[in-house]
Amino acid sequence: MKRLCILLSLLLLLGCLTGCAQKTDPPETAAPETKAPETQPPATKAPETEAPAPEVELLPDFTVKTIDGASFTLSEALKDHELVLINLFATWCGPCEMEFPYLQEAWQQTADKVAVIALSVEPTDTDEVLTDYAAERGLTLPMGSATGTELGSFVTEGIPTTILVDRTGRVAGVEVGAKTTTEAFLSLFDGFTGEDYDPNVCTYTVYAYDTSYEGVAGAVFNFCTDTMCTPVTTDADGAAVFTGPPARYHVQVVSAPNRLTPMSGDEFTTEPYAQTFYIPFSESGT
Repeated sequence: MKRLCILLSLLLLLGCLTGCAQKTDPPETAAPETKAPETQPPATKAPETEAPAPEVELLPDFTVKTIDGASFTLSEALKDHELVLINLFATWCGPCEMEFPYLQEAWQQTADKVAVIALSVEPTDTDEVLTDYAAERGLTLPMGSATGTELGSFVTEGIPTTILVDRTGRVAGVEVGAKTTTEAFLSLFDGFTGEDYDPNVCTYTVYAYDTSYEGVAGAVFNFCTDTMCTPVTTDADGAAVFTGPPARYHVQVVSAPNRLTPMSGDEFTTEPYAQTFYIPFSESGT
C-alpha cells in the first residue's frame, strides 16, 4: 500500500520527516511533528452546555505472526502494558527507516509499559525480506506484516503511520510522519501512560500556514458538537489545541488575519481519537 506523502513544504514549517509516497516515485518529504502549544484563551466565550459523552471505539483484536516465529496478539499485549504502539511502514520507505532506531531505543527503555509492533503494509515485504531488513539495521522490536488485518485502513496520508491503542483497547491517537529523536517517542508515550492518563480526554491540534509556509497566527477555529461550539485561536506558530471528550467534532474555520482564506475548505470533521490537522491558507483571490 503506497500513499501520497504530506507536503514537503511542511518541513519548513515544523521540521519533521513525513511518510512515504508511492514506491515508483518515493520523495522523502517532511511532515511536522505534533507539538501542543501552551493553552490558548478562547476567542469568544463558549456556550455553557455539557460536553458530549465520549465515543468509545475499540480496535478489533488481531493476531499476527512475527518474523522471529512468535506471534503478537493485541488483547494479550494490553493485559500487561499501558499502551500499544502499532507502526505501519514499508521497507522502501526512507522516513520509516530513519525513525526505526529511535523507536527501537524508546521501546527498549519502556518495554515494561509500552508494547510495540511494526507491521509492513507492502504486500511484497515477505517474512524473508523483513528478516533481512531488521537484521541489517539491528532492529529487535517485534515486526511482521499487516496482511490479513484491517490496519491498512488507517493509512490515509502516508507512512510511517503510528496507531496508539490505550489501556482500554481503543484507538487513542493516530499520527503520520517520522519522529527523529528517541525523546519524541518517549514524550508521546508519556501522554498515554501513567496514573494521570484519562481515556475520556482527547487532544486535537490544528496547524495553519500560508503560501510562504509560515504559521498563521490569530486564525480562529470552532470545534462544534450538536449543542455547542468552542473556539480556539492559533498561536505565533500557527497552532491551536482543543481538548475535550473523544468525539467526532465538526470544525469550522471562523476567521483568519490578513485577508487569508483556507485553501482546502473551511470545514472538516475529527475522529474520536487524537489527531493533527494541517490547514493551508492563501490570500483571497489567489
